[in-house]
Amino acid sequence: MTLEPGIRRMNGERILTKTQFDNAFIGLLFARSAYNAQNVRYCPFPWNKKWGRAFFSNTMSRNVETEILRFIRVDQRNNRLQTDKFALISKFWNKFVENSQNCS
Repeated sequence: MTLEPGIRRMNGERILTKTQFDNAFIGLLFARSAYNAQNVRYCPFPWNKKWGRAFFSNTMSRNVETEILRFIRVDQRNNRLQTDKFALISKFWNKFVENSQNCS
């Protein structure tokens, strides 16, 4: 997995070094998990001035964190389609199952 093109793409210039990315971004992901932010990609509350923790906004802005999440890929869609017959609907199916489990 390479993050260089995504990191460099923002505003046409490099905003984070690899070390800063490792220390800040991955640390924030662990912190969000520890604070029980279930939807990592779209949960803005850690950055909320009233309800959030100060170290989130002091470490990295929410917009930068969201932009970096856009570029992370752990697999290739073509490979996933070869092994997972339901890859095209698995996102919606998994959400349906999760909601069903939360209702019971």
